[in-house]
Amino acid sequence: PDSRIGWIPPAVRAGLRAVRRHRPDVIYSTSPYMSAHLIGLILARWTHKPWVADFRDPWSGNPFRDLGFETLKRWDAWLESLVLREASQVVCTTPTLMNDLCRRHPGIADKCVTILNGFDRECFKDIQPKRSAGADEFVLIHCGQFYGPRSPKVWFEALKRARVRSPRAADRIRIVLVGPDRYDGTPLTQIASDIGVADCVDVLGNKGHAESLSLLAGGDALMLAGSDGPRNDLQVPNKLYEYLAIRKPILAAVAQDNPTVGILQEARAEAIICPPGDVEALAQAMIRLASRRNPVIDNAWSGVDRFDRARCAEQLLDIFQRVTHCRAPRRSNGSRRLKPSAREMPNRVTAFGGVWSTTGLRTSE
Repeated sequence: PDSRIGWIPPAVRAGLRAVRRHRPDVIYSTSPYMSAHLIGLILARWTHKPWVADFRDPWSGNPFRDLGFETLKRWDAWLESLVLREASQVVCTTPTLMNDLCRRHPGIADKCVTILNGFDRECFKDIQPKRSAGADEFVLIHCGQFYGPRSPKVWFEALKRARVRSPRAADRIRIVLVGPDRYDGTPLTQIASDIGVADCVDVLGNKGHAESLSLLAGGDALMLAGSDGPRNDLQVPNKLYEYLAIRKPILAAVAQDNPTVGILQEARAEAIICPPGDVEALAQAMIRLASRRNPVIDNAWSGVDRFDRARCAEQLLDIFQRVTHCRAPRRSNGSRRLKPSAREMPNRVTAFGGVWSTTGLRTSE
């Protein structure tokens, strides 16, 4: 199903050793990569353990994943249906992804749930804002990778148009890009130069997680690049949740039917939402932000805490309990504790393709 297919045989062997040694109650696989689900499938069949398959991205029909050949697409779709049919429980990171799977595979609806991604509160405790531009400049910053339909070109074109529309405001704008320095093989600096905005675009390259958060905290507004076209509503950029934790104005280029819109509303975020390919709308939004005419939101950011990953972990714990039918252990006084503590759970889970931690770490990008 992907470039990690060669990992399946040795991972299955390692998984069997882990099952014999740790005797887990449940097997948990998370994708991408999709090969992790095939490992989970094989282990579940051979060990007769319940299995939770976690989809952080779409599999068949993923708009960022083009196999190129109809035969491969049919084979890929069959593998997806096999995993969905055999899994004890299916977890999705967006409601639209869950609905899409249930629509295409009607028999799985009763075992599908949605657990949104979130942010790790501990990562933000000691973050100090770091500014990469002068105090008189307006820093519009993006962390992450541009790829597939998520292109930097529309942002550069919007900045160019904003400078024509309102030079006084837009000349203060500086776009700062943290992450891979190329798009589709072309340097971002070259793309910015071709469009004519190289003088106000900084490409910082890859940075560590803590430094990236510091740079976000030092910016004036945060760029969220979505995608347009078919099936664009299935995915939410994982950086969105860390953007929420930073609590800076967000300029989001996402379609109105994307779950990102609902998440921003639920968080009470200060955000401007534009269609992904609408250069004029993005230009006007940049001018508005640089002119300090930010959205006015009652109780701004009051809903951010509900996206803490500790809450995601509680939801995942409930699923593990449900599929294992585990009984709550007795306390020393004879009463029952309703839930095992998070500290107990890592010893009871065998995970492949992702990381399980007491905070429910589930990464997407």
